[in-house]
Amino acid sequence: MSETKITDLVPQETIDKIKELNTEIQTLLTTYTNTAKELAKGVDVNVKVVGDIDKLEKLLVEKTKEATLATERLNAALAEQRQVVANTTNTISRQ
Repeated sequence: MSETKITDLVPQETIDKIKELNTEIQTLLTTYTNTAKELAKGVDVNVKVVGDIDKLEKLLVEKTKEATLATERLNAALAEQRQVVANTTNTISRQ
C-alpha cells in the first residue's frame, strides 16, 4: 500500500500560503506586543510648555494607530489562515 502525502491532496501553493501566514502572524504579534509595551510604559517627560503636551498627544495617537493597524492586520491574517486551513481540511476529508 502506498503512502499518501499531504502534497498528493493539497497543492504546494496552499502549504506555502499557510507557512507565509504563520510567519506574518508571528511578525504582527511581535509588532503588536512591542507597541503595547511602549504604550504601557508611558512617557516620563517634564512638561514645561504647551508644546510638550502636544508632542505627548501626537506620540499617543501614533502608537495607538500602530497598535490598531497591527490588530487589524493580525485579525485579517488569522481569518485568512483559518480559511486556508478549513479548505485544506475539507479537501483532505473528501479524499
